[in-house]
Amino acid sequence: MVKAKEFEFFKDIDEDNPLKDLKYVKKSYKKGETVVKPSDSIHSIGFIIEGFLEALNYSYDGEKITSTYFSPNEIFPEYLYFSGENEFPYTLISLEASTIAWVKKDDFEDALNKSKKAMRSLIEYLSKRGLYNQLMLTCLDYNKVKQRIAYWLLNVKGLDNGEELYIYNTQTVLANKLHASRSTLNQELKSLEKEGYFTVNNNIIRILSKEGLKKLI
Repeated sequence: MVKAKEFEFFKDIDEDNPLKDLKYVKKSYKKGETVVKPSDSIHSIGFIIEGFLEALNYSYDGEKITSTYFSPNEIFPEYLYFSGENEFPYTLISLEASTIAWVKKDDFEDALNKSKKAMRSLIEYLSKRGLYNQLMLTCLDYNKVKQRIAYWLLNVKGLDNGEELYIYNTQTVLANKLHASRSTLNQELKSLEKEGYFTVNNNIIRILSKEGLKKLI
């Protein structure tokens, strides 16, 4: 077990914040490995150190339905725990080699109860997640995939000219986020790249014309 202050999520937290003294256990997962299954008890809060995870369920007909994705420096399932849920409602799969820091839920809650700073740290994190969700709703309200791409890059990710963004895993993930087929997304990315808005190389998007992207939305 190691102290939480070594984890990226806690780097900006004051030294006297009880969250810094939390103990956590690191666990690594291989690509494709199941992290949790539906009905697994929620014993700990997970802090993602590296990797990429997909939360999913299956329809009655066996169709895979993605609930959400988790990236480095994100937390789960704090919203389930604080909503009074005791079990995971989804399957969590590691889409690439991942490392998670697990903190016992009681220890996490104790730290929050002992300090307003600790509670504020969580509120700030949840507020940023809430803002992200609202921005994604606006993004998906655009009819054209090209517009969704532009809004996602500029407003959800906040990129400027010359800045780069790594697309985790494959374009399938981004296609799911933007509610587009992979073929349509790929076609629109190539079209926007050809028109000089950005470059795409090895899953890395580099912005070339922020003003041009703004005019699309």
